[in-house]
Amino acid sequence: MVARPVAGLAEAILKSAGRCAELSRHLLAFPTEAEKAHQQVSVCFEYACCFAHMAMRVAFERLGPEQRDKLQVELRPLIVEPVARCWQGSEEVMREWAVRFYQYMDDSQKEYARCTGFLPHPSEQAEFTGSSLLAALARNVMELSGYEVPQWAKAGFPTDWAYADYHAAGAIGCRYSASPKVANPVGVLEIIHLAGKEIRNLDLERHVDSVGKSYSETWPSL
Repeated sequence: MVARPVAGLAEAILKSAGRCAELSRHLLAFPTEAEKAHQQVSVCFEYACCFAHMAMRVAFERLGPEQRDKLQVELRPLIVEPVARCWQGSEEVMREWAVRFYQYMDDSQKEYARCTGFLPHPSEQAEFTGSSLLAALARNVMELSGYEVPQWAKAGFPTDWAYADYHAAGAIGCRYSASPKVANPVGVLEIIHLAGKEIRNLDLERHVDSVGKSYSETWPSL
C-alpha cells in the first residue's frame, strides 16, 4: 500500500503541472481547440515529469538512494495513470496511452538526469541552450507545443555559438520569429519563469520529508 504522503506528493505534482500547462496554453501552435486540448495533456505530462525528477533529486539528498528508489517506484504510477485517463475511450485505449506515458517518463528521467543546475546560467543569453533543468524543460514544452526546436539547442551547444548561428540563419535574430512554428527565446524564457515559480511553491522538501517520516515508521531496522 502506498503511503499517504506519497499520494500527496503525486497530487501536488499533478496540480502544479496542470497549472503550468494552463498558463502556457497560449503557446500551443495548433489550429483547432480540439488539437490544443489534446496536446495540452502532453504538455502537462512534461511538466509533471520534470517536477517528479526534481522530487527524486530532493529525495536522494534528504532520504538517501534506497528510499529514493522506493519513492520513485511508488510515485511513477500515481503520475502516469491519472494523465492516461485524460484520454477518453475504452479501457484498452487508456492502457495503450499509459504504456506510452510510462516509456516517455522513463526516457524523460534519463534526459533530466543529465542536466546540471536548476536555472540557466546568466551567460546563456536567451535560455535557449544550456544544460540546466529548466532550460531542457522549456525546450521540451516548446516542442510539444508545436514549435521547431533546433538540434543545436537540444544538444546544448554554447549559447554564443548557437545563438549567433541561428541569428545568421534569420530564424530568431530579433527574438521574435516570422513563423509561429519556430521556437523563440521569449516563449522559452516564459516557461522557465513559470516552472521555476511553480517548483518553489510546490515545496518539494516538505513533501519529501513527510514521505521520509512515513518510511522511517515502516522501514526495517538494521
